[in-house]
Amino acid sequence: MKRLKTLVEVEYVLCRNDENYKALNHMDIWHDAANHAKTSKSIFVVVPPDTIWPNCVFENSLNALNRAGTKCVAVPYMLTVSETSVPALLEKEESSFQKEIIDISARDLMQLVIDHFHPHLMVLSDNNPHGRPPLELMWPVEKEGFVVRCYTRELFMVDLLEIELTEHFYGQSFKNPDQYYLMRDSDEGFLVGLHALLKYSYIAHADRPLQPFDIAACSLVGANRAPLAWETGKKPILFHKSKRTDNKKWRTVIRSSLLFYHRAMILREALMIHEVVRDSGYGGGAARIISLILQSQDIDFAKKWRYRLSTTFIIEGDLDWDEKNKEKWQNLCKVGNEKILLEEIMKYIIPSRVILDEIVDGQTKTFEALGGVKYNFKREGEYILINGRLVVTNQITGEIKNVVVITQPDTRTKSYIPVGN
Repeated sequence: MKRLKTLVEVEYVLCRNDENYKALNHMDIWHDAANHAKTSKSIFVVVPPDTIWPNCVFENSLNALNRAGTKCVAVPYMLTVSETSVPALLEKEESSFQKEIIDISARDLMQLVIDHFHPHLMVLSDNNPHGRPPLELMWPVEKEGFVVRCYTRELFMVDLLEIELTEHFYGQSFKNPDQYYLMRDSDEGFLVGLHALLKYSYIAHADRPLQPFDIAACSLVGANRAPLAWETGKKPILFHKSKRTDNKKWRTVIRSSLLFYHRAMILREALMIHEVVRDSGYGGGAARIISLILQSQDIDFAKKWRYRLSTTFIIEGDLDWDEKNKEKWQNLCKVGNEKILLEEIMKYIIPSRVILDEIVDGQTKTFEALGGVKYNFKREGEYILINGRLVVTNQITGEIKNVVVITQPDTRTKSYIPVGN
């Protein structure tokens, strides 16, 4: 805090005095402090407990926050084994410690991280045979360092007059992605957690390397759910203890890690579409088909899906999950049938975001799906029909803002054109 006080005015606020309060519930303390900061029109800084940082992190965070348009800063996070890293740090920085402040450069701290890497973080290395549910994944760059990609990161510094916070302290209500700044090089700054070796020993690890689906599914678990997952994941974070020299190696790893993360985020969008269909009360059969496609890892659907803009999904809410349909989709999800599967799926996907409210009464608008099927959207008063089928629900979902439209046969009319015909 001494270094921070040389840069800005710092105010200390005592936590609530409540005998029934559980101190481990640190999110409540953070939100109390955030409310105080917002009231006093102060910049809010979040420093997790048992954490150290290089001498550049506060200054670089403030510089980033002062740039036009930036309203919050996120800082990458590393973990070390406290039983060995703390003694090593105190020994190395003995002269600084006697002055009541440890002054350590980013590269010296990065060396400490490499020497005392926590196994809880180490298992997130790409192709590690025993992965765990991840917030991030690391790709080694031989003899140089490693690249990290994460789909979310708690905010380190934030202007609360501009950015609202989620329950789990992620930023939300962004007017545009440029308001969010993520430090992307260890020279710029990072935080280091000092954690006991066995702190995370209770977490189960899979007997296989992590797959894109693991990251997609983990990103939608309660506390991990955060805005700007695409924006965060597409930004590589480079960690190195010395100057980067082999640019070709770095470019190769950055490219391969981006392909992996694109697959994970496409699956994430698909999982959110599955949620909408499953929870709608209409699309039971369609939800099972989507689930089957997502779980068919051998066909790697996300690797083959290239379309990454807003789309509109037309879902038949009355689709039966009978033996005939079940057998059809199980066969489509087998290795070798990927092209046929994509052709079938594309019949139901319009390559744009169709806003139903923009269709006026009596008007018909026609949209063509990626698979060539034409859909006629017609408004009749409060109702909208698509190829004669009644729209029963529609919802914008996901970070890409896909539209999910669920239809049922129109009981008011005999007109009915099955999807795909």
